[in-house]
Amino acid sequence: MRVAVQFDYIETDEGLRKAAAEWERAKELAIDLECENNFHHYGNYISIIQLSDGRKHWIVDVLRVKDMRPFARIIESPHIQKIFHDVSYDLRVTTHQFGCRPRNIFDTQIATVLIGREEIGLGHLMEHFFGVKKEHKYQKADWTRRPLTRDMLDYAIRDAVYLIHLRNILKKELKKLGRMEWAEQEFAMIEKRDFSYKEPGFQDIKGIRLFSPRELAILKRLYQTREHMAEATNRPIHYIINTKLLKDLAQRPPRSTDEWRKLRGVHPVVRSRAGEFLAAAEQGKKEEVRLPPLKKLRLSSAQKEKIEGLNLLRGAIATPLGIKKHLIMSQDQMQDMVVTGKMDSLRPWQRDLVLKKQVELAKTQARKLKEHSAPAGPKTGKQA
Repeated sequence: MRVAVQFDYIETDEGLRKAAAEWERAKELAIDLECENNFHHYGNYISIIQLSDGRKHWIVDVLRVKDMRPFARIIESPHIQKIFHDVSYDLRVTTHQFGCRPRNIFDTQIATVLIGREEIGLGHLMEHFFGVKKEHKYQKADWTRRPLTRDMLDYAIRDAVYLIHLRNILKKELKKLGRMEWAEQEFAMIEKRDFSYKEPGFQDIKGIRLFSPRELAILKRLYQTREHMAEATNRPIHYIINTKLLKDLAQRPPRSTDEWRKLRGVHPVVRSRAGEFLAAAEQGKKEEVRLPPLKKLRLSSAQKEKIEGLNLLRGAIATPLGIKKHLIMSQDQMQDMVVTGKMDSLRPWQRDLVLKKQVELAKTQARKLKEHSAPAGPKTGKQA
């Protein structure tokens, strides 16, 4: 049976300032988020933030707190280590929403990958290390509803409660394997990454490369109208018109308001404001839109051969270490090395492993060559 965790629930600016004063004295903070990601409502934003310093726990109601700057300062502090699991989405949405740059991050997912574990999900790790089975009933919950139930809040805070303990286990294993420096270099790269969030546009829809310029123009107008309707009704865009249907409508747009009103499988707002969708499609028919050409790297036969050699090399390094070969060199890194002739895209720990293996293989090759070219010794035997 799950034991309830005690936490402070923060829903005022004053409450956040007081909590932040405590956080500033901490050496480490585990952080987890629950967000709205165009699933129940329009938009992509944080609903609550869960934090733990290992002894005390907090939940911040982001929908009620107006001034989140005290939290942003914590994210940017180089003196407090922030522990996340799979930091990419969390930092993208916090950077976008609060305008802060992350400093001093420990990502338990990166650490898990570097020690060579196959299962890297937080639920699996919690069950493996702590015997805690992660519940799934709130994975698709609407975290914007208020008030949140006690059961939902207990579910939300639990990951943050265990993150520091998980970090400690992973650090111990990284040090045992001599890979702590690898992790530190990966975490340092997090601070340099561009976490700016670019809103997707019509051009990001898959499968539209074969659309004519006229069809693309109609798609663009319908996409913009759908976005406007989704925001006005506070519903996810796919609730208004799903993207597959939107593509079909761009190629075969209804010719009258009446036809728009008779559409099936769409939100009622489409039928009630059919005239606006008709006007959008008609405007698109008068325009042409062309997508920019795809940037495709063309490699020569010699370069492709070099990449295949690097692929074999990274496999030879990764297999004895028990880690995935893309950690040694990603596809992008290999291409960069072949095109530029340099190793600038590699982290120092990756470069060290690659150079060490190259030297080792060169010595092996030289030894075999020497053995092969050595003159045969004098023949011995009885004379007739």
